[in-house]
Amino acid sequence: MGITMFEFNLPTKVIFGIDCLNMVGEKSERYGSKALIVTTKGGSMKRYGYLDKVTDSLKENNIKYIIYPEVSTNPTTEMVDKGVKIVLENNIDFIIGLGGGSAIDTAKMIAAVSESGGKASEYLMGKEIEKALPIIALSTTHGTGSSVTHYAVLTDRKLNAKRGIASKHIYPRMAFLDPSTTLTLPLNLSIATMIDALSHAVEAYVSRKANNFSKLFSREAIRNIFIYGRDIDRNLKNIDVREKLMWANLCAGIAIDIARTTAAHALEHSISAYYNIHHGYGLGIILYSWAKVSRKYAKDLFAEMAPLFNIHIDDIDEASFRFVEALGRFVYDLGIKDRLSDIGMTLKDIDRIIDNAIEYGKYNIDNNPGKLDKKDLREILVEAF
Repeated sequence: MGITMFEFNLPTKVIFGIDCLNMVGEKSERYGSKALIVTTKGGSMKRYGYLDKVTDSLKENNIKYIIYPEVSTNPTTEMVDKGVKIVLENNIDFIIGLGGGSAIDTAKMIAAVSESGGKASEYLMGKEIEKALPIIALSTTHGTGSSVTHYAVLTDRKLNAKRGIASKHIYPRMAFLDPSTTLTLPLNLSIATMIDALSHAVEAYVSRKANNFSKLFSREAIRNIFIYGRDIDRNLKNIDVREKLMWANLCAGIAIDIARTTAAHALEHSISAYYNIHHGYGLGIILYSWAKVSRKYAKDLFAEMAPLFNIHIDDIDEASFRFVEALGRFVYDLGIKDRLSDIGMTLKDIDRIIDNAIEYGKYNIDNNPGKLDKKDLREILVEAF
């Protein structure tokens, strides 16, 4: 097969390297003299010194700032609206997202709603983003692609609606990826964020929007996660391993920016909207069953990924089968052994989750290989019980 036509533009300037957080002020002064720093509630950014690195860098470059430490996992429209109020009352020039995907996604939407007007829930329901304040993404995990994508994910608690919002206006102007910040990630978050990146890479590879260019980044991400991620429990303080995983995260982010995700993300968004679990953990529960069902419609694509897991077989059927089984074992061996029943979900909840996924994540389902119907989605969920 030849190279299919593709378009690619990444307007985000990426700064990758140890201690690059010290450069935030110098690099971002062009965007104004007052920043809102959006970060998480837990206090880890302050406790481990990352927040101080950023604020010191801003001070050195005469940039004032306000800290908004109100973000939690599965960020909500309310969190965004509160941040917008601060922006409008304090004449903020640009937004900094410090943390994982939740902090960066919240920063993106605060930047968008502040400039485009209205309420965050309106954009979750389809209102188009017309403009946004400049966004700076400071990623401290190796499991979110948000630092280099034009997507943000929000949850409306009243509707149990969790969905992605896409706009060219929410590309970060710059992304700082400092591998040393991941050295303080505990084992559970190290695993969950890494599985998020792995799911990004695998889903993007088999997606309907995939092309030769996106597959290049997917392969690089999968290869590095397989090599360096399987022994993460013994390498939490190994900067070389963390650097490779941060690199894999970057590659997977670029892959989904081009090719998007699939039904696995649609289903997980619905699951975490109802049960408020960590996104990567939720993906870990359903990734194997999603791959088993999706393989039926794209054996050739799953077989192409087999060598990345050291599976070298010419037969497409066998290679694709072995890759899916190896993917499941990889996630299980990392420590995600829970099933959907372990998070409080019952078989009676399946129809509700499927209907929710179709209502709020149909664009991802339609990007899956094969035309998945409710029977396929049910099979994915039942297999994960």
